[in-house]
Amino acid sequence: MKPKILLIGGGGHCKSVIDVIEKEGRFEIAGIIEKYEGESQTVVNANASIGENCIINSKALIEHDAMIEDNVHISTGAIINGTTTVKENSFVGSGSITKEGICVSGFVKAGSVAK
Repeated sequence: MKPKILLIGGGGHCKSVIDVIEKEGRFEIAGIIEKYEGESQTVVNANASIGENCIINSKALIEHDAMIEDNVHISTGAIINGTTTVKENSFVGSGSITKEGICVSGFVKAGSVAK
């Protein structure tokens, strides 16, 4: 297993570094952190986990101990409350809210409350 690396900054230099890292094959890129200077940003709280190949859009909130499995899309402004699991290949629409501690699978309509 390759050691994981986290890249800070997502601009042009980051893209160049990704090319080198991938060609060398010594590391696995775990993620990219980019400073956001807008009015709001995505927050992932303590002990939350995000799977592979996920999209977490702007202003989303992933609360404590939530688990986002592989191939999940969390849309703009969605709130995944604590200890909730979002199963693989799911889509959570913009502005949706999940009740704490539930399991979500499939499609959650924008603006809805998943119970």
